[in-house]
Amino acid sequence: MNDGEEKTKSLAGRVKVWFLWVAACVAAFTLLGFFALPPLARPLIEKEMTKALHRKVTIQGLAFNPYRLTVRVRNVGIRDRQDPEAFVRCGELYVNLGAASLFRRALVLKEVRLTRPYARIVRFKDNTYNFSDLLEKKGPETPPLHFSINNIWLVDGSVDFVDEPEAARHEVRDLELSVPFLSNIPYYTKRYEGRNPSPTPMRPTSISPSPASGCRGIYRMPPSSLLFGCPRGKWTLTLP
Repeated sequence: MNDGEEKTKSLAGRVKVWFLWVAACVAAFTLLGFFALPPLARPLIEKEMTKALHRKVTIQGLAFNPYRLTVRVRNVGIRDRQDPEAFVRCGELYVNLGAASLFRRALVLKEVRLTRPYARIVRFKDNTYNFSDLLEKKGPETPPLHFSINNIWLVDGSVDFVDEPEAARHEVRDLELSVPFLSNIPYYTKRYEGRNPSPTPMRPTSISPSPASGCRGIYRMPPSSLLFGCPRGKWTLTLP
């Protein structure tokens, strides 16, 4: 065997070794992202969110696509702090992380979609709310998070507003909303048109107040004195 044949054989062996290494890394990355990461991350996320929000957080399903950088979270529930009823829940949360997050040093999301989200808001008799503690500043000041959240979809949303001072309960159903982007950094945004959940940015949204109270004071936030009546109605709103 001459030197040329030996070099060719040696090069072929090195290429084969590199190919096997690359294949093993791709297989490990795939198995870790699709199968190992979700069951390991789900209880950790539940624990940390419960600790941060001081409310019980549950997640039924978590799926991650490491190639598309997408996350699907199914049946997320956040229990109210003072009673066993749900504070916030969502049938499915879909997030598509942008690769620009790596070099922009900011949170860049290409798309966020919430399907069947629900929120229960309670105004107590002392004019505080069941989320007031979440608005309180705790700990030292931290630098603001830079973010660019694009193509935000809210599909089939619901809101219950319990107004204890007025002894009233109001409901919002079939809420659909699309927002092109929310950002505090200069970032190119493009309106997502491939999966429009409705033919218009927002379809009619039904409001069903309790029969005895009407809609009086549904948007009244202290110290405002806005009062109006609305026994039942539907809104259609198009945002520019």
